[in-house]
Order: sequence, then structure tokens, then C-alpha cells
Amino acid sequence: TTYVLNRYPTPGAGTSVGSCSAPSGGSVTCTDTPGNGTWQYTDTPVYDNWVGTASAKSTAVVVDTTTPAASAPVVSATLTYGTNPIWVNKKAGENVTLTDSPTDNGGTGLASVAYYYCPSSAGSCTSGTPWVSIGSSSTGPNWSVSWASLPADATYNVVAVATGDNTTMSPVSAATLTGVDSTPPTVSTPIVNGIS
Repeated sequence: TTYVLNRYPTPGAGTSVGSCSAPSGGSVTCTDTPGNGTWQYTDTPVYDNWVGTASAKSTAVVVDTTTPAASAPVVSATLTYGTNPIWVNKKAGENVTLTDSPTDNGGTGLASVAYYYCPSSAGSCTSGTPWVSIGSSSTGPNWSVSWASLPADATYNVVAVATGDNTTMSPVSAATLTGVDSTPPTVSTPIVNGIS
């Protein structure tokens, strides 16, 4: 008439999480909402006062509802100058790399970090508009991407978003203010003063 569902942490002792009524024909469905962790289940049939043998433990089920967090991106380049913003020289062959140090906050792991930029005139760039994708990385610990197609000369905010193995996305990271500069300096014609 019923089935008693038991949940087991892996490893650990079982705790009853409720019972399900057995329909006349068809499958039995029980609903459980466990916290984060790795769990296994058994069910035990019950008919009047008769209690049957519990089933074998189910395949392990991993529950992960944590949200990761991304840090402010780090911009590195062959040639940089100044500190606020970080200026990147947009010359041929310039190697501009973005890295991040996301945290998983106790979840099952990190899957990727994506990078975006927006004009500094758009504010902090954390609203998602008008974002332009730079690229994403699925390889830690630096989660690095190459910023190959630098935008036109201007200042930009660069942000990162981390995604956990549970597909939960982090809030947008703090922005890093970055300037792109492809304008070379100029000098005037030298003046030579003679000595009389």
C-alpha cells in the first residue's frame, strides 16, 4: 500500500524522508528536497502490518545549489603604463591576457569564466548592457583568455562571470578599468643652436 523512502548521505546512516502511496498499477513517485551533498536512496514496501525488505541503495545523487563568485579581472599585456586605468598599447602582435580568480563557495566545482567589456561611459558594466564578449575559459586555475580583437581607442570596463559545474552563474564581478591606446607619440623637428 505504501513505500517508505530513506535518504542516506554518502557515506552515512539513513533517515526516513517520507512515504509514497502505491497506486493501483503504474510507478510510484516520491519527492524529496535534500540539502547540498551526495545522497543515496532506498525504498521499503509496506502492506498493512507487513514491512518488506529495503531495496539496494540507488545511484548517488549530487545536489549543489551554491553560487560561485568571480573576482575583478586582471589585465596583463606586453606593454602597459599608468595605473588608473590600466593602459594597453594596441600595436601589432600585442599579447593582452585576461585572468580571474573565481571561488566556488563550497560547490562541486567551476566550469568556466566568461569575460566582457563595455564603454566606461556605460558605468560599472555590471548590468549586462551593453556587454561585448571577449571570450571564455574552461581551464583553471587562471581561467585565462587572450583579448585578441581590441576595440577602438577609449577606456573600457572589463568584467567576469563564473559558472559552476551546477550551471549556476555568479554575479558580475567588480569592473577593471582598462584603456586601449594605439596612438604613437610624436616629436617636433629638433632645433640646433650654434655657439658664437
